[in-house]
Amino acid sequence: LHWPQRYSPQANWGQSLKYNIESDESGYWRQFGGPTTFEELCLSMEELIEKGKIRGWGLCNDNAYGLTACTRTAKALGCTPPCSIQGDFSMIDRKSEENGVAEAASPYNENVGFMSYNALAGGMLTGKY
Repeated sequence: LHWPQRYSPQANWGQSLKYNIESDESGYWRQFGGPTTFEELCLSMEELIEKGKIRGWGLCNDNAYGLTACTRTAKALGCTPPCSIQGDFSMIDRKSEENGVAEAASPYNENVGFMSYNALAGGMLTGKY
């Protein structure tokens, strides 16, 4: 399953404070009815768990706020919280440490497993380039 992003589109870095979803003409937002709330996401995942279609669920490319808000919302609703978060992480790209995702995922905070992808930085760490 792929859910539409909850935040402003990633292409507008630097403009996010000026971003207004109501004036966005993008079909990406409009075809799915707008951004997904944490409540909708957690309730939908819980429904899939109860039907036996999935055992657990996780987030991908989210930030510390998204991870924390999602786990707290799930717990408040009595739903199963996410069990993992997947992020881009390598010796070159350490944003998951810098933006607080690694700390938020730790057992002391949300206790969510972190899985990295792109560990070889797209081949940069293999000597390919």
